[in-house]
Amino acid sequence: MVFNLVNYFIIIFLIFLSFRFKILNIKEVIFLSIVSLAPFLLNDILIPFSKFSDQEGYFNRAIIFRSLEPSVLQLQNGYWPKGNYIESEHGDLSLIQLTLSNSKIFASLLFSLIPLPFIENINSLGFFSKFTYIILIIFLIKKNFLSGEMKWFFIFYPSAILYSSLGIKDIFIITFMILSFIYLIKEKYFLYFLFFIPLIFLRSHIAILVFIVSLFYLSFFSSKKIINIISSLMILVGAIVVLFNLEQFLYLINDYRKLIFLGEKMYVHVQDYSYKEYRDVTFNTSTAPGFVNPYDKKFFDIDKIKNVNLDYFYYLKINLESFIFSLKGLINFTIKPLPWEATNKFQFIQSLENIFLIIFFIKIFYFSNKQNLKKSIFWMLILLSNHMFYGLFYNNLGTIARHSFVFNLVYFYILTFDCSLKINKKRA
Repeated sequence: MVFNLVNYFIIIFLIFLSFRFKILNIKEVIFLSIVSLAPFLLNDILIPFSKFSDQEGYFNRAIIFRSLEPSVLQLQNGYWPKGNYIESEHGDLSLIQLTLSNSKIFASLLFSLIPLPFIENINSLGFFSKFTYIILIIFLIKKNFLSGEMKWFFIFYPSAILYSSLGIKDIFIITFMILSFIYLIKEKYFLYFLFFIPLIFLRSHIAILVFIVSLFYLSFFSSKKIINIISSLMILVGAIVVLFNLEQFLYLINDYRKLIFLGEKMYVHVQDYSYKEYRDVTFNTSTAPGFVNPYDKKFFDIDKIKNVNLDYFYYLKINLESFIFSLKGLINFTIKPLPWEATNKFQFIQSLENIFLIIFFIKIFYFSNKQNLKKSIFWMLILLSNHMFYGLFYNNLGTIARHSFVFNLVYFYILTFDCSLKINKKRA
């Protein structure tokens, strides 16, 4: 607790320093200081730790990196107590190779590099995430990239307050996505790739989507004809490759969807257990080191897999029925849960937040049309297509909320930024 107070006061110092240099105004200082208290109130106080159990892996590995003597074996077994290691099939990897090949380890490295002094407990990483998020806000305001209602959206968006106060990698992903798109739009391609590359190591499927979106954006809106042509050719080649391998791509998508379906069914009841029981609830821990990726085939408990009913699993095909199924996924990803479907207070809050997000998006989209119709339609379609794509994979409401938060914050912001939209031109 004492060490986390030191972390908090360093964040406060950063906020007041920005006020001293006239980057933030007094209202922003007050509200950022208040929301920065959130990490004190989350894990095992307002929210059970088991809801975001991946924090433990980042916590352990960040400590290992800060020891200045990290070993491959320690980092591979980041979920195990010190000294209780299991040999891995990747034992021949160097430290750098391992860090770049494992998103959890790479994110842990980023946590360890954040200039806050103490990693006291799980909540400490919440302050590390908050520090990163506030740095992003200060940077955007300093560059005149963030103002008006969008600025207050960044500060008060409930999911942003929550996820920027936990020791998870989502804030890193948001930061690199936003900065990548900003410099894509400004046609500063070196900076674009500088911020895009970390996404590859943090969450590869997000990086692929960002790259595809970038190609479409350049083909439509780049001011340089040669870049329009190159981007269009790359899209054409990619479309031809997908078309000639459509069945294989569809098989891979269904295979991954099935793994996620199994994972959700196998640990849906995990909240009924204490954390000490958590590791043994859904996985055979004699073969899996701690709480591992539930979508990795080699870690599944085969006996439990056999008990999962796959009758309700829908296999995507190339037909109208699958298209309608995709539209249902879009709706689920965008508006679920509805208020009357909520089974606990967190889901009810999420349902109210979804209603607010829909209203807010309609508002910013309406005003963005007046600024740039083509770009506003482009970013709206990108947001909806991302929701539709991820709606194919996830049914768990908590997982949906976590993924939709990333897309909503990034694309809401980029829509307003790219259309030069300032809903409120005066800084409040």
